[in-house]
Amino acid sequence: MSIKILKPEIQHNINETIVIYKYIYKLKEYSFKNKFLSYIPDIYIGIEGLVSLFIPHCILTGIEIISDISIDRNFYNNVQNLVPIFKKWHKNNNLSLNINIPITNKERKLNRKVITTFTLGVDSFYTLYSKLEKIDTIIFIIGFDVKKENTYLVEIILQNLREVSKLYNKNLILCESDIQNKVKHGSGFQWGPYFHGPALFNIIYCLSNIFETLYIASTHPLKDDYIWGSLFILDKNYSSFLKIEHHGDLTRVDKLKYLLTKDIRCLNYLRVCYKNKRLLKYNCTNCEKCLRTLYAIQILGYKEKAITFDKNICGEKYWKFRPKNNSSKSFQTEIKNLLQETKNI
Repeated sequence: MSIKILKPEIQHNINETIVIYKYIYKLKEYSFKNKFLSYIPDIYIGIEGLVSLFIPHCILTGIEIISDISIDRNFYNNVQNLVPIFKKWHKNNNLSLNINIPITNKERKLNRKVITTFTLGVDSFYTLYSKLEKIDTIIFIIGFDVKKENTYLVEIILQNLREVSKLYNKNLILCESDIQNKVKHGSGFQWGPYFHGPALFNIIYCLSNIFETLYIASTHPLKDDYIWGSLFILDKNYSSFLKIEHHGDLTRVDKLKYLLTKDIRCLNYLRVCYKNKRLLKYNCTNCEKCLRTLYAIQILGYKEKAITFDKNICGEKYWKFRPKNNSSKSFQTEIKNLLQETKNI
């Protein structure tokens, strides 16, 4: 059994650039598209980004990736480094990655520009602030944590993204993608544990004729090593002529401390909610992530300035949530440590 990758298609007009990716899986042809909401003059039409999407699935299932289209030798060599990580995670020494694709050395002239994913969250602001002089462009993906159908929320987010990009003199690229809805074939495609990192790489590879380096804001510090879709030990192995750097070897609480001393204006735009239980709310201030963030801000003494949260809700409501995985356990530990730290001051 195999996944056969077909040649991508590009569609241009003055207002947008669309990359359509196609592949055959179990004798059926599938496709999805990344639509950039501006004209991108030098789009990359290679398949490294598409191969990236299938790597977790193929390591876990043994399915082969095939294509007649060549990929970069450095990319091919680097992704093989993912296999030992998956072997350790799944306690299975029989796992492998089988890629049957022509390999070439893709020498290209690069202009050394730097792009970072940016969601208006704590991790994103930390990477922006700490790499402010290096970053040329921020990119936001519609269709990942926020669906384009939620038009009211999308418009608020886009307005804030434009204000932030202007405030810090950065270019802004917007992209709509249906990867999350279209690419669902079982093991390895679960969004949190495996898929959100490769999905981002797929989109940024479209822009790799323009950008040499991608910063991915970290969710967890370097010491954390458990199944998650984007980590220090993972992301660098998707690099090639595009350098992918997982950034931010700090806890979420330590990042907040940095932001609040570096530039408090981030609180005018901070968005952490992915549940959006109240569809007209920027931060619902009711889900685990909202309350976890608000509680840390409250402990640090900045709750009244956190205007994107409901000011009538106390962050201590965070303790109503029980940790559901290693990721949420680590965040609870961070909050407990912060409480202890402030108690001792």
